[in-house]
Amino acid sequence: AQTSSNIIKLDKDTWKLEGNLITSNLVNDQFYSVGRSGNKLYATGNFTNPVNQASLVEWNGNSWKVSELPAFQGENICLGSYIENVVIFGKSPSDDKPIKLNVGGVWMNISEGLQSYLVEDVTQFGQIEKNLIAVGTFINKANNKTSKVMIYDGSKWSETKLNLSSIEQIHSWDDKVLVSGDFSDNARLNGIGAIYLNRAQITARV
Repeated sequence: AQTSSNIIKLDKDTWKLEGNLITSNLVNDQFYSVGRSGNKLYATGNFTNPVNQASLVEWNGNSWKVSELPAFQGENICLGSYIENVVIFGKSPSDDKPIKLNVGGVWMNISEGLQSYLVEDVTQFGQIEKNLIAVGTFINKANNKTSKVMIYDGSKWSETKLNLSSIEQIHSWDDKVLVSGDFSDNARLNGIGAIYLNRAQITARV
């Protein structure tokens, strides 16, 4: 008989099916993103078993469970890594701080500077040295200008010099963030580039 699983495990050099473990609804449920903090692995997504509409789960090395202290009571959406800790974007009806950092198992607010923006979504995070890049949709409440990329310098978020019409993937690598998609550094470029500091600029030769 055919077996369906949404979790597999790498055991030495062999991938093994682990079953479903955290959800039994493989049609509508899915994992969105994962991130590690200490000895725990966190995952966001749709999980209807054992609790309906759970959006954040934890793996302790042996088993999955719904997070007892989720970062957001509404929806936990996107995970990333920042200075060896998990960073998360989410939404709650009574919480206007959309980005938090897990420090020692406690979710800390790192949304300073975003009060002037409507944060519609964050799709990916990337780290450049001690700076955190967030890709998403940020609308300035004062002038309705939309920014696709924001940068966090360890104390507050601000806009960058990047102009991206679309982005497919970002990936932290050494002291840079690699990006693929359609973007501009004074000329139309399509392909892959590297984001450097100096308020974030792209260098590409594609």
